[in-house]
Parts: sequence; C-alpha cells; structure tokens
Amino acid sequence: MPDAGQIAIVDLVKREAIGTFPTGGHRANFPMALDREAQRVLVVFRSPARLLVLSSQNGAVITDAIPAAMPTMCLSMGSATASISAPFLQPR
Repeated sequence: MPDAGQIAIVDLVKREAIGTFPTGGHRANFPMALDREAQRVLVVFRSPARLLVLSSQNGAVITDAIPAAMPTMCLSMGSATASISAPFLQPR
C-alpha cells in the first residue's frame, strides 16, 4: 500500500490481509522481500529514500539505512540470505 503509510500483513495460507504495519512517514514502498527464516521484511522506500528492515512478527524497525544509489537498488532473496545490490550509508 505504497501511498497509505502502511504495509499490509497477509496470511499466506488464507491469502487475505490480516493487519498492517505503519511505515513511520516513509512513503512509496514498492520493492519488498520476506526473509521467513530470520523473520524479517526488507522494504525499499522512495520518499524518503530508505531501506527498512522490519520484524515480521511486530513491525519493529531493525535497521533504517540510507541507500547511496537508490536508482540501481534491487532486492534478491535466496533460500537463506538476502542480498542487496546497492551501497548503503551508515544505518540510523
């Protein structure tokens, strides 16, 4: 929900929305990846340009990083790890 200021929580078995996580003023989230093993959601925002790593259990912010090269960013989730193809400045 890129313009709603929230991320929908979806039950993957029932395929229905069951709640939301607030984005804390971050907007225009499009690329997202779920890391089931680590219980994390990686979300890229365009306004402001940010990468947030959230707990998939409660939506708590684990990492808030500023991408140095936002236009070239993409998320790729392997079976056990996440790789992000953009340099990042210090997390906040």
